[in-house]
Amino acid sequence: MATKKWSETTGGERAGIGCAAIVLFLIAGLIVSVATTPKPPKPTSIAAISKQVRNVSNIGGYVTVEIELGEGFDDAGAVLASQDIVLDAIKVMQSGATDAPIASIKKALFSFTVPTRTAFGEEGRADLMSIIVTGDDIRRAKPAKMTAFDVVDIGEVDVPSRIGAQSVAAYCAKYATYSPRFCLRR
Repeated sequence: MATKKWSETTGGERAGIGCAAIVLFLIAGLIVSVATTPKPPKPTSIAAISKQVRNVSNIGGYVTVEIELGEGFDDAGAVLASQDIVLDAIKVMQSGATDAPIASIKKALFSFTVPTRTAFGEEGRADLMSIIVTGDDIRRAKPAKMTAFDVVDIGEVDVPSRIGAQSVAAYCAKYATYSPRFCLRR
């Protein structure tokens, strides 16, 4: 096929060439923007992990983390979300959390609450569960090789309320194959 001079091309051929050039320009721009988009900084404290973390205290190596889960979780989802936050906290503690230096941790208590509403429309909060992990287990954990399902197997779990018991039962009905030790203890 012989090449044509620009003056010999038709309007349709020129439009096609122009469209192809625009598409290539847009693709190149997209590649550059994706490659140069900065990654969000890694959290340096447990409090920075999630907006749901309401309070972190560290008194003599005993760390307490209070987490208020929001609406929108089914029963099993609330337990799974709790595990995700604990796993993220372990990662941050191991990488030098400013609010819980790993060398000083004796125990960490993660306390979770969920929103409630009475038959009269009154809103409140209820305890879902608490997960207690020893400092030794936090230091020993390999978060890169763990999933959120592993968290309930390394920690001691307390379920202080009917809502928590209902959520754990739903979690175990759905995810028992992923957290067998935890669900067998229930």
